[in-house]
Amino acid sequence: MVFFHNINPGARVQVRWRGKIETGTIRYAGSLMAKDGEWVGIELDKRVGNTSGLYKGIQYFQCRDGHGIFTHARNIRFIPSQRRLHDTFKVVSRTSSVDETLFSKTEVTPVKSYSDPEVITTKYLDRVKTMIQGEFPWPEAKTRFNKSHLVGAHIPSATRGRGHSAAYFKPEEDFSFNKHFISPSSIPNIHIPRPILKRMLRSEYFGTTIPRYSSLS
Repeated sequence: MVFFHNINPGARVQVRWRGKIETGTIRYAGSLMAKDGEWVGIELDKRVGNTSGLYKGIQYFQCRDGHGIFTHARNIRFIPSQRRLHDTFKVVSRTSSVDETLFSKTEVTPVKSYSDPEVITTKYLDRVKTMIQGEFPWPEAKTRFNKSHLVGAHIPSATRGRGHSAAYFKPEEDFSFNKHFISPSSIPNIHIPRPILKRMLRSEYFGTTIPRYSSLS
């Protein structure tokens, strides 16, 4: 049984009609002239009906003569859905045209190797063995960094003068052990005039202390 508010025109349904189950399509849902209740107009697949959608001179829907009926929603049910396996295999028609360039094999240009693997020769291996045994001096590696850099510059010994090519920093003043290890305060010292300081103390502006570097004498 189907409720009336679930009836939608165009839906495929099965209807009980004259003792049989017929299949059809809903064409109308509403009231009829001189009839009580809510009615459903259905166009049947077979010619077993009794109207063409016309009732009491009013055309409620259009269908072939003998294919239409009016009934109640309690006599209707929706067609049960059937699950079917979907076959995705499709055969290409022989007459269809296919672009052969889409399926042709393209030639791939082989990539040449940029460098061959290095091989250690026997002569080089014997030379390394000789260096390890101390019979031949090790070659000195050449300097590859910037010659103007401080690391790459040549600095003479302490007994000689400082080379001009060496970049160095000169401190603004000589280091002294008598100086304080604590860095000076970034906030400058402020001196409050004595008359103003007395007036501020009378109003207890600072509480029980007075600013640093201030004196009442």
